Amino acid sequence: MEKSEHVYIKLQRHLDSQAVGFPATKSGSEIRILKHIFTSQEAEIATCLTYKPEPLETVFERAGHIVESPDKLAELLGRTEEKGGIEIKIKGGKRLYCNAPLVVGMYEYQLGKLTPEFIRNFDDYILDKKFGIEFLSTKLPQMRTIPIAKSIQPQHNVSIFRDWLFNHPIRKRPSSFVHVADAAAE
Repeated sequence: MEKSEHVYIKLQRHLDSQAVGFPATKSGSEIRILKHIFTSQEAEIATCLTYKPEPLETVFERAGHIVESPDKLAELLGRTEEKGGIEIKIKGGKRLYCNAPLVVGMYEYQLGKLTPEFIRNFDDYILDKKFGIEFLSTKLPQMRTIPIAKSIQPQHNVSIFRDWLFNHPIRKRPSSFVHVADAAAE
């Protein structure tokens, strides 16, 4: 196995240890997906990130052996983010860097960069049982409703049994139990 191949395996294992995993498959489609998004140097740097956004200084403490300066690291992280491999968040005017999960994350960031080969590899990967189990078993919710220009007011309606009996579509007529209950209520 060549060194560059090992970097992608290391990144796959690193991503698999994050909050939303990235399990290996027998087909190796996950490695081909990573090669589509990351150069070998970018992949090595991505192993120094976590799923929690962190400032450049913190990332450089772990990635200083890969690049010669924080400025070079910021340049490479910016390029990797443009390619959809990682996320950059801005908080208090400061850039914070973190790994992106495959879904919802790296895949969606490929908009405009999709190739037939990437789509084939992605389809192979997401159809693998390991990915499905990982995606559905994470404790972090992958999707949520975000209201736009309007707030959502929760409504907590609690029906009483009698309402259900008279209004439920499969009920043709109330049972004798309801008549007894009605008589007792009067």
